[in-house]
Amino acid sequence: MRIFFGDTGLILTITGFSTIGRVFIDFFLIGVSFVTACWTTCGTAGNLQIFLCTFGPLALLLCLSGTYRVYWLRAGINDYCRLKMLLLLGSVLACSLLFLLEYRNMAQLYSIDLRQFIGGSIVFSALNVLLIVGERLLIHYAEWFWFRKLDLQHQAPDRLRLLIYGGGLNCRVFISTLYCAQKSGDREQIVGIIDDDPVLAGLHVYGFPVFGGSRQLGDIYEKQPFDKLLVTTRGDDPEKMRQLAEFCRRRRVILSKLVIGEETVSESDRQIAGKFPGRC
Repeated sequence: MRIFFGDTGLILTITGFSTIGRVFIDFFLIGVSFVTACWTTCGTAGNLQIFLCTFGPLALLLCLSGTYRVYWLRAGINDYCRLKMLLLLGSVLACSLLFLLEYRNMAQLYSIDLRQFIGGSIVFSALNVLLIVGERLLIHYAEWFWFRKLDLQHQAPDRLRLLIYGGGLNCRVFISTLYCAQKSGDREQIVGIIDDDPVLAGLHVYGFPVFGGSRQLGDIYEKQPFDKLLVTTRGDDPEKMRQLAEFCRRRRVILSKLVIGEETVSESDRQIAGKFPGRC
């Protein structure tokens, strides 16, 4: 993923984690969970033999499960639920193996009982889920909001200042589309959002401030000038569109409406596409 900051020459390049990098991070977090669980249970960081008994089954399960074939920047809720279940299952298997092979030695060496062992196992399992799932959620959130917001709000002299009318799902679709279009050379800078829902006034939606409703459009323009107004709301309100058109005409602002739909490919288009296989 690359974020281009106008013509300033500053390009922030952020590469997604490779599979090896993801594996390394997961293994490191498992190690953190192990040390924390041992320290809370035994008062020590444990030893290599105990670590291998807990680390091996969980690491092997993650590698064989196909979780590293998921592109986590575009993961869905099902991917996160599956990862959580894999981590819980792997942790239970690891703690069970540790109990069968090393519990007696641990009881003699560290003077712990079964209750303490179970408590440490719970800590180990919970930390695995919290750390590994949390790390993926953090990267997902950062890519969706922090990096995109930096790019879409970055001020550059050649960008159109864009105000979005409507903070619903269509707004989110447009923000994602605009972020991809920036890589192709289209340059628009989102300055904020307006929405007639009073609950959203003063809040941040999809990383951008909501200035107010359409009735405050004149005041908003005075405080935060913009070159283009994009309507993303669903449904058509002729009177509302007339008012927006009149406002934009008087202030020489571009007025656009986002239309999301699909078109049936005609027979002629199919024939043309057939002449150029592999192109789209």
